Amino acid sequence: MTADRDLEDLVVDTAGPLRAYIAACGVRPGEVDDVAQDTYLGYLKDRPPAGVEPIRWLKGIARHRCLQHFRRRGRSDGPLEQLLDLLEATPSDLEGAADDLRLAALRHCLEALPTTQRQFALRYYAADATGGGAALADAQGRSPAAIHMAMMRLRDGLRRCIGQRLAQVSEGLA
Repeated sequence: MTADRDLEDLVVDTAGPLRAYIAACGVRPGEVDDVAQDTYLGYLKDRPPAGVEPIRWLKGIARHRCLQHFRRRGRSDGPLEQLLDLLEATPSDLEGAADDLRLAALRHCLEALPTTQRQFALRYYAADATGGGAALADAQGRSPAAIHMAMMRLRDGLRRCIGQRLAQVSEGLA
């Protein structure tokens, strides 16, 4: 097999999940292909070490390309960047196209949240890592039960959004 053929096979095998990942990071639909192309160019310059799946390497490159893309356009994505860090820091077995679609749907739904809700979720999970929802309740002057209820509603909304997003994607595939 030639190097050109290997690259062609890589693009065919990874284009769908990579584009979904880039879109889930918040890149506008008309700009996803540009970021994907930059990602593949980055892959050509810096191939993954032995034992690393190409799609995982590509997603790492794509994450950095997305953040560069946002910086070039003057878009401030502090909360989105922190959410991506939290999602990627969570150990998971996200393998296969179905899991990639669910992760893309989650990222889309997180991006669609109003800024105040997205920041609340960030603060909740940051507080959870350092002392739980009680620390956030103290910081916000609310009861732990109110914080718990707010997070329960937020998670329920995310669940519904993810279900709707997956239904839209599956309709598009049919």
